[in-house]
Amino acid sequence: MKRACHLIGSTRPQSQSKLNTDIVDITFLVNLLVQSRDKIDFTGYDAQFPERLYVAARVMLDYFRANDLALAEKLEACFEAADCDRITG
Repeated sequence: MKRACHLIGSTRPQSQSKLNTDIVDITFLVNLLVQSRDKIDFTGYDAQFPERLYVAARVMLDYFRANDLALAEKLEACFEAADCDRITG
């Protein structure tokens, strides 16, 4: 998700190819989380700068809202309530 958010808006063919691959992976994982009724554990993720995770999630959510509303709704359903508030601001 972090790489994909950096590739959004790029016009380079290689970047677009990587973004498309990332979108397929993210779509698969979001659908898997929805089916199993699991949530993304932002607080349990070991990251040097955890705020970047929330920023990446916000960028991806905005991207999906503009390009695939159904997937945006599924992604948002994968956030814990406190995380959702933090992501959507």
